[in-house]
Amino acid sequence: MRNEAERYCALVESAETSQRDTFAADLADSLASLIAAASTMPDLQPTSAELPDGPVDEQWRERFAAVQATLDDWARYWTTVDPMGPSGTDAVLLPLGDDLADIWRDLKRGLLALHGGACPDDVAWEWRFSFYTHWGRHATEALRAIHARLADAGLAIRQPSA
Repeated sequence: MRNEAERYCALVESAETSQRDTFAADLADSLASLIAAASTMPDLQPTSAELPDGPVDEQWRERFAAVQATLDDWARYWTTVDPMGPSGTDAVLLPLGDDLADIWRDLKRGLLALHGGACPDDVAWEWRFSFYTHWGRHATEALRAIHARLADAGLAIRQPSA
């Protein structure tokens, strides 16, 4: 999971220097791998209190803006607020950058904690917990939207980047 988190965070942090089509295809690959890795994480018990917040909350806006700018006309998508509830038929237009920056923030917080010497089990617990309570929904929505854009543009079949 750590490798996938590092890969995803580095990708989002490279948004300013990326081309939209390549960035979107790499995001799709990374999001699929993240979802797979998170869904197979063991159910651990944390050994200490919450992870430190770190600087990621302040950097969230930068990541949001960079992703939105790189995705350009692909930066918004339609979805439903609650696909399982009665309001599931009410479509809303959402910024893809919000999903991607929220995932980045949740994962980066854990990476920074690991670099600061946090217990790996505490980070793994946090990533698994937040996958099921927060960033997992953002990841599945973002992957669905990006996949649709790539498929509609004829870009869904490509060689993975090195």
